[in-house]
Amino acid sequence: MTGSIGTIWTIFDYSKSLEDEGVSVDIVKSGDKKDITSPYRGLTDDEREYLQELVNQSSDLFINDVMVQRGVNRSIIEDARPIRGDYAKSIGLVDEMGGNLFDAINAVSAYP
Repeated sequence: MTGSIGTIWTIFDYSKSLEDEGVSVDIVKSGDKKDITSPYRGLTDDEREYLQELVNQSSDLFINDVMVQRGVNRSIIEDARPIRGDYAKSIGLVDEMGGNLFDAINAVSAYP
């Protein structure tokens, strides 16, 4: 498997569990978004919108790099789905099929 060309940002919110246990968390911060990924509270709509834009921008950069370096059509990879190795090879996303973990380690070991 290969592919999944895109970006993701996973943010945990433990606030409900902490509240159920009677635990409160106080945060002192230097800016309104300083604790944007804190697991002690959920995201505000403004924060979610901001992070989504960051993820979208990062994904676009990644996709554009893959398009330039590998010559892959954007429509094939823009939904960030996983792609089977044989199909990835047929579209130029990978150079060859590896057999196992040791093949992958040996392949990357050849690069400085």
